[in-house]
Amino acid sequence: TYRSFPPEVRKALDNWYFDAYLGSLGGGPRPTGDRVLTLQQAFGRIDKADRQIWLNKCDCRSLSGGCGKPLDTCLTLKGGINTLAHRGWSQPLTKEQAKQVVAKANRAGLVQTANPNGMCNCCGDCCYLFRAQRARHSEGVWPRADFIASFRKSACIACGRCVKRCNFGAFTRGKDGIAYDPGRCRGCGLCVTTCPKAAITLERRAQDGDGG
Repeated sequence: TYRSFPPEVRKALDNWYFDAYLGSLGGGPRPTGDRVLTLQQAFGRIDKADRQIWLNKCDCRSLSGGCGKPLDTCLTLKGGINTLAHRGWSQPLTKEQAKQVVAKANRAGLVQTANPNGMCNCCGDCCYLFRAQRARHSEGVWPRADFIASFRKSACIACGRCVKRCNFGAFTRGKDGIAYDPGRCRGCGLCVTTCPKAAITLERRAQDGDGG
């Protein structure tokens, strides 16, 4: 595992891998099919999986991670020759086990994202997808998200759970309580799942999409 490498080696590898990933992205507003999922959308994707699901460690956090978030979080449908599964580094999961992994990741404050080969559970600071989003200034466009949070301040008790849960700084605490910046929302729903007063809901973004 990358975590066994000296910190300076991990840092150098992380920089190299991220630069390679960023350089591999094509042009256009949406260079890949990656998208942000709500927890229920993630469960739906798992239900529809037509191949074996495999569990891998998150390379992004293994290399870059200092956030302390879980590492055994990446789900893939790739199990052929010369894959991690083929090399014996992946754990096969049933669909129910995969859902448990995702639910645990959601509770830990990780964002569910999907790509053509599987599903990741991302943090906002380590994971290449959101680091690339910031580098490309593609917030609100890529990775695609079907939803955006709607905040009802009158129902808010300023417990601060949303501030802690949001990976992108959409919720902040000030002298007037909790403030919400929709421009920072990525539509993951992490704030919604733990709001004790249902002061936050998800609304569909004004764009085309099938929601799943």
